[in-house]
Amino acid sequence: MKEPIQKDSVTVVDSMLLSGEVIRLLSAYESVDKLKRKELIESNFKVSQILGSIAFLYERIRNTLDYKGDHLLRRNAIERILKRQIWEKKTGDVQKLSENLLKELIWARYLNNASIPKSKISEIHLVIEKYLRLFAFVDSKFDGKAFEENSNWFLGVLSSEIEEIIDPGIYIKESLNFEVFSWFRNRFIWEGHNLSAKDRDTQMFIAIHRSLNKSDKAWIRFRLLNAYLPAWEGLKSDKVDSLNERLFEIRDKIESQLNSSYQPRMFRFVQRQLPAFLVLKELIDKDYKKAKRIVSDPEKLENALQKICQARYSKIGSRIRRGVIRSIIYIFLTKALLALVIEIPYEVFVNKELNYLTLTINLVFSPLLMFIIGTTIKKPGEENTKRITQVVKSFVYKDDDVEKISFSLERQKVGYILSRVFLAFYIFIFFLIFSSIGLVLVQLGFNVLSATIFFFFSSLVLLFAYRVRYTATELNVAGEREGLLSHLFSLITMPFINVGSLLSQGLQRFNFFILIMDFLFEAPLKNVIRIFEEWNVFVKEKRDEVIEIPN
Repeated sequence: MKEPIQKDSVTVVDSMLLSGEVIRLLSAYESVDKLKRKELIESNFKVSQILGSIAFLYERIRNTLDYKGDHLLRRNAIERILKRQIWEKKTGDVQKLSENLLKELIWARYLNNASIPKSKISEIHLVIEKYLRLFAFVDSKFDGKAFEENSNWFLGVLSSEIEEIIDPGIYIKESLNFEVFSWFRNRFIWEGHNLSAKDRDTQMFIAIHRSLNKSDKAWIRFRLLNAYLPAWEGLKSDKVDSLNERLFEIRDKIESQLNSSYQPRMFRFVQRQLPAFLVLKELIDKDYKKAKRIVSDPEKLENALQKICQARYSKIGSRIRRGVIRSIIYIFLTKALLALVIEIPYEVFVNKELNYLTLTINLVFSPLLMFIIGTTIKKPGEENTKRITQVVKSFVYKDDDVEKISFSLERQKVGYILSRVFLAFYIFIFFLIFSSIGLVLVQLGFNVLSATIFFFFSSLVLLFAYRVRYTATELNVAGEREGLLSHLFSLITMPFINVGSLLSQGLQRFNFFILIMDFLFEAPLKNVIRIFEEWNVFVKEKRDEVIEIPN
């Protein structure tokens, strides 16, 4: 990927017409294509997959219980595997650890078998060694909660660095991030802030990463660490100790940037511009050589963008169904288990009888609500496609006379008294909604526990529903029109969403189902599979020894 780009007749399109951003982006695709062709002739890492389907099934079950985006599953798996290997096994054989990591990723089908060059094992080996030196420093300096927080912080960064090694396609995503960042800087002026130029750019970069790639904190931390410390990615393990103190200074700086009060507002501003780049990326992903010819002709580009938009719009229904089904399975399984473990025993031993009505409502209402909300999501219209086309053209083609657009993220100032009135009214609505629903539940025969479970899952369902809506309408740049009814619905559901957000954060930290699977099932399961695979290799070797080779 770091080889100089050879500008052949295909690469060089009309440079007088195209912007520097799109030329560099297309060159990134060409670099990755060359790298992939080079890897095809290398000796690749291959494992036996006799019991691989069991590991794959385990991952599918675990991912259903651990509600995360599909694009985050592999990085999370890398982090989980490394955590088990490093802290549970305390292995000193880093080479073996690197091989086992790739084996488990292949078994779980996060990677295709025989798709990773054996040379990648050595690269992963060097990266893990670097972080092991860092973890040793963390172990000596921190304990308790501080040790756990710092270890997990750098473990997330480590998993991101390893994912970048095994997936060349990430280089394209990063190139798109940087070129979109360049496009933003050339077309927008951020006014009304007291940040330095570097901090302003950092906030914009984080927002682009979150919007365009839906990157989690671990990925953004990895990118910012390399931005603040460019030598880190290729650093040798014996050089780590000299940078320990600086690394923790950078860590604090990164967390400050991630938690900036400007970030939520910058994210929402950037988010409205980025659907166009998802469409452009799909166009180039299909065939980057053909895309070079298309972008050199504005009319062809417009037609291609319209076709992609219509195809993406038609898939919204299936994306909604998939998101709704995943959410319903997660909620239904969690709720059913809670009913068996807590609600039913409480009804039997405390109330001395089962209330089948409350049990049925608690089991059925949340999945039904999720389904209904999913059906209300609408497809974008023609106006949306026109706006996407305009943004893509502004990115693809040069415009030396472009007039920069000023924007401010400052909140509209509201008088002190009026702001307090609004806050008091919002709190009043919050309690009014919950108390009104609570009275209805009491009339239906709900007790304190069953009512708590109802509010618990209703809040989570509404949060998941809005997340599904966001994912399904990620190409919507025109925005949704809000009438009186939708405004009232938002007002009624907002308290539930706020509670759901708090509950979701807590569940991520204390997801007992995941803890049980990780500590009671995953390690023994992977060890059994690994032993069986080694036995299979042993049997093959013995078989080859006794096969008579004809003269």
